[in-house]
Amino acid sequence: ILYTTYYKGQQQTGKFKDNIRFLPTPVGDLLLDYLVVVIPLLQVFLRRSAPHTIISPYLWWQDGKVWANNRLTRCIEQACSRASIPRLHIAN
Repeated sequence: ILYTTYYKGQQQTGKFKDNIRFLPTPVGDLLLDYLVVVIPLLQVFLRRSAPHTIISPYLWWQDGKVWANNRLTRCIEQACSRASIPRLHIAN
């Protein structure tokens, strides 16, 4: 399960909505492995090689900045194209 708070109309209303998404089991397992194994290892390696490095709390970021709203969508579309599978939509 991915839980975020987001609402397209939040700028007008000032309110957030719960946004809950369910991942397919293999994807969820990969995400869990990444969060539990890869991120802690990355932190250990970075602390040894560059002790003052700041590690972002965001899953999708680069150069200290969070990805733009449509970047993940573009990455998924490119991956689907390379894998010759149908394009994923939000409804998938």
